[in-house]
Amino acid sequence: MQIPRLFSTSRARTVWAACLGLLLLFWAIMMFWLDHEPALFDPVANSARHAQAHGHEVVTGTLRPQP
Repeated sequence: MQIPRLFSTSRARTVWAACLGLLLLFWAIMMFWLDHEPALFDPVANSARHAQAHGHEVVTGTLRPQP
């Protein structure tokens, strides 16, 4: 039993090269399309909001706003 060769003909090489080229093109387009950063996270406001929602007070060890 002989294992088929993936690059045995020039047509097969052309098809594989085209697939690789399309994959690289897709990757490059997605790299620029999805190039954004999420909003910044404010831990002080988040901890104060969490404490208020649960009826707690902000205690020592939590982050407090700087004067």
